[in-house]
Amino acid sequence: MKAVFGKTVFFLSAILALTACGTPRNVIAHRGFWNCEEGGWSQNSLAAHKAAFEHGLWCTELDCRITADDVIILNHGPKINGKSIETHNYADFSSARLPNGEHYPTLDEFLTLAEQYPDTRMIIEFKFHLEQSRGRRLVDDTFALLKKHGLDDPDRVSFLTYYPYIMMYVSRHYPQYPVGHVFFRNITPGLKGKMSNDPLRDRDTVK
Repeated sequence: MKAVFGKTVFFLSAILALTACGTPRNVIAHRGFWNCEEGGWSQNSLAAHKAAFEHGLWCTELDCRITADDVIILNHGPKINGKSIETHNYADFSSARLPNGEHYPTLDEFLTLAEQYPDTRMIIEFKFHLEQSRGRRLVDDTFALLKKHGLDDPDRVSFLTYYPYIMMYVSRHYPQYPVGHVFFRNITPGLKGKMSNDPLRDRDTVK
């Protein structure tokens, strides 16, 4: 099991590294290298991730959520234009745009781009979903897409989550992959009283 226990994982956003595009090799681009013209000033955009790839950064990090019709979208927040990603279909967001004019990209589109840049690692953050079954579906569908694109490589892909049940699901079903758990005070809704937020104690709570 390669789960990262008891540690808070901090990512260096490109905005903390430099004020212009042109960065050191050891930077992790948080939600892509978005804070520059090339990145379109748009977090989790394809342009931002392409900028991270083009500048040879060590890693780019992305946030993933799954729609009601099982399309994985890159977005940090749970809603787009007031609509819950989890309870709406992908088509419901077809007119939504990022600040740079891009549509909200899918994980499939991101991985198509990533195929062209084999030297940059990826950290995929699994975001919270109201139903644990949807969180598990997000994980399984992500691995299916990684395999589809030939990127199912634990030396290139790592995972991160705030939620113990997702971390334990990844570490149990995909044990060869590194997965980080960011600790926080508020227990995941629905798990209060069932989980201590200590993944070592909670490993048998999640199937």
